[in-house]
Amino acid sequence: MSFKFLGRLLGLAMLLGSAGAHAQRVVVLEFRNDKAAKVRTQIERALRSSHSVDILSLRQYKAAAAKKSFKGARAMTPAAVAKTAKAAGLSAAVGGSAGKTVHVQIWDSSGAELSTLKFPLKHGSLSQQDTRHLADAVVSTVGARKPSGAAKRAPSTASVEPPVESPKAEPTASAIEQKEEPVAASSKAEVTSAKSDSSGREQQLREELAEAHTTSPSTAPSETMEVAAKGPRVGPSLIHAQVTGTTTWRSYCSRPGFTSCAQYNALDPSQRPPGDTVDFKAQVPYVGFSLAAELFPFAESSSLLHGFGLLAGYERGFSQTNVNIVTSAGTTGNRQVYAADQALTALAAFRYFFALGQEEPLVGYAGIHGGFGTRRFDVDSSASVPQPLPGSHRNYPVVGIDVSVPIWKFLRVEGSGNYFLSPKPSSSEINNYGSTVSSSGWGADLGLAGDIWGPFGYVARLRYSQYKDHFTGSGAQWQNGGAAEESYLGLYWGASAHF
Repeated sequence: MSFKFLGRLLGLAMLLGSAGAHAQRVVVLEFRNDKAAKVRTQIERALRSSHSVDILSLRQYKAAAAKKSFKGARAMTPAAVAKTAKAAGLSAAVGGSAGKTVHVQIWDSSGAELSTLKFPLKHGSLSQQDTRHLADAVVSTVGARKPSGAAKRAPSTASVEPPVESPKAEPTASAIEQKEEPVAASSKAEVTSAKSDSSGREQQLREELAEAHTTSPSTAPSETMEVAAKGPRVGPSLIHAQVTGTTTWRSYCSRPGFTSCAQYNALDPSQRPPGDTVDFKAQVPYVGFSLAAELFPFAESSSLLHGFGLLAGYERGFSQTNVNIVTSAGTTGNRQVYAADQALTALAAFRYFFALGQEEPLVGYAGIHGGFGTRRFDVDSSASVPQPLPGSHRNYPVVGIDVSVPIWKFLRVEGSGNYFLSPKPSSSEINNYGSTVSSSGWGADLGLAGDIWGPFGYVARLRYSQYKDHFTGSGAQWQNGGAAEESYLGLYWGASAHF
């Protein structure tokens, strides 16, 4: 065997091994809403099976990201990839979000987006064909070279040896040269074939990716790969629930002959019209509980349809209130009475959801709602000072707006405003003060909310509601109508969960 032949074999081995020496290192990050990490596991396995890229384990990546102060969800962002890539030797990262479809984003070592892909999911998983297409797309995007058929045949080519000659028949130098030429020619042909197959495979990958970008009407959804320019899905949770305690202050006043309690109180007592007056003082708050639920049945939709939902709320409190009644005869009654406060709402809503921030978008919304509401305040029927005390029973339509503005994942500012359409008291309450009544009312609340751990969070709100009644005509207690005013100020504090 001549040195010339050995040199050619060595060059061939180095050429065929060069593809593996320049393998790109890729990490597959955690996907948002990926239950049991099904999608992430499928992608990572497909990339490992391709033998085209070097896979950095998620555990190693998290450890490197933690050294750069990126932990949890923040470690799965382009900013974390950019800070961690050099230390981890990363060429690219694959991340995204899952739902009815999976949105896949590919970032380079600087955190810049190279490509965005979208595939359908069935039961939270990719089909085998889509998994293969996705892996090929990642390999093509990061510029890795997939092993060709020539590369796989390299070991058999490198093991070619010249024929062993008999010791008795020593060949001349020219004979050795003649025997080596065909072997060298064969090696050269194999190298040329390897290059041709490799470039042909890369061209095929590019063509497959280009075909995937074009959706034919006859192509089945499971066989279609779409390139989406959209970011992560921005929308509501399917169900959002709240359980809170309540602390409420209630005020109530009724005055004959005027359109407001303030006008009556401003007069000299000797000039006030006849009729009983009632005051519920908001000196001592009463406690209770509140339940609320939101259902958005189209939460997974990628259209504005996901903003339609149903809202419901129920609250109940138990009051021990100071009551002061002044009768037309001039007698005064003061005592503590027990009462029960109950409210119910059922609303239909539409919300427009938006995202704030680039690295880890926070979801907020602004919306409108409408529906039905009730408010009942039942006073102990045995409490008479010197006559039964009036309660308050109202049923009315509601329209309003609501908004939520995220600041951090654990802090959102939320508020709403409501207008009550003719929230009249019950007919029995109208008969005491007049023959007819016109009523108005409104409510508003403002507070904070946020996520603490997984789907669980907190809520704290201050809510105010006000009702005004203007009575006209003659009633059982008032002869010329009058006014009644009622207000509730409540503090709501408790826990929330979304799924």
